Amino acid sequence: MVSDLGSRINADQASFWRKYRQIIKDGITDYLSHEGYTITDDQRGVTISVPRIDIPQFRFKLPKGDRPSWIPYARRKKHPTIKVDFPLDMIVDILIEKMELPRLNPSTNQDLLGLKQVYTSLRRTGPRSLSHPRKTVQRALYRAMSSGGYTPGSPLEYQLDDFRYRAAKDKTLPRKSATIIYLMDTSLSMGTVEKRIARSEIFWQDAILDRLYKKSLAESYHGIRRRYVIHSDIAREVNTRKEFFETDLYGGTLVYEGLRKAAEIILEERKAGTENIYLFHYSDGDVYDSEDFEKLPEAVKVILRNVNMYGYTQIRNQEHSDGIVVYGPHNDEQGLMNLFLTHFRDEITSGRLTTSYIANESGEQIYNSIRDKLQQVE
Repeated sequence: MVSDLGSRINADQASFWRKYRQIIKDGITDYLSHEGYTITDDQRGVTISVPRIDIPQFRFKLPKGDRPSWIPYARRKKHPTIKVDFPLDMIVDILIEKMELPRLNPSTNQDLLGLKQVYTSLRRTGPRSLSHPRKTVQRALYRAMSSGGYTPGSPLEYQLDDFRYRAAKDKTLPRKSATIIYLMDTSLSMGTVEKRIARSEIFWQDAILDRLYKKSLAESYHGIRRRYVIHSDIAREVNTRKEFFETDLYGGTLVYEGLRKAAEIILEERKAGTENIYLFHYSDGDVYDSEDFEKLPEAVKVILRNVNMYGYTQIRNQEHSDGIVVYGPHNDEQGLMNLFLTHFRDEITSGRLTTSYIANESGEQIYNSIRDKLQQVE
């Protein structure tokens, strides 16, 4: 009796999840925008609002006639939706199925161990660019106080032996199955909404790629390395996704600087032996400097020779998020997009280069952008 009850509970639970899975699949685009989901604290699930599943109820009624009957009873729905935590893998599997994404056939990067220079120690000599001001001041202050010659408030006198410089050590990198490089324009024209769109797309796209690699490589899967590059008229690599979205580099827009920095990282990864490399580039499409524009085709060619895929997304929110009028590309064939469409038709046809355009924050546009790129991934 107990086992029979347990099997009924399991069957009901399975039925519940099947129904919700179909509900999510039917309305999947509603959950991809910034307002459609919340990441759970453990980072392994998402909270989304889904329609409430109501269980039919019947109430006994004594009519005026001779025969009593059961009639349907409809409860008033105070809350037509309910927030439910779902495993991230479950939502990603639905996306993969809905997008009809192909199975990957990546290299396994067997026994790959790379080296990276990290600055974790100090030395007494070095170039000025590696100077460590805080440690230098500490050393000078310690020497002055030890000798009894320090007067509070007076300027420190530095000796050659006081200077300290950062020193590099080789660090063994963990073996990874792939490297994803994210490049984003962080100049003033990329407003709050544009960055929110990029954040949502990167979250889902990253989760999908990670899931595809796990399914393809199984026990040979060793994770994905992610590297982040931001640029305005200068470019630099940042360490975390949080810094990637929250750091602003004020100034103009020189796309070449961002591509040059991305190419440096790609060649570094290739030298270390990484075979699966992807570059995903986010911009509003602004290219104002003619000299900068002329340099771009060659920079893109260098990148395309060394990556599995270069995915470009042009985000131009038609109602600019910061309430200002921005002069620049306002459709899917202007600005930086025009460069790709003009110079790289063959690469777009082959799938090595993919382009997408997002005009607003709707989940449907984010869905289409991710699908169009990842259907070309190998």
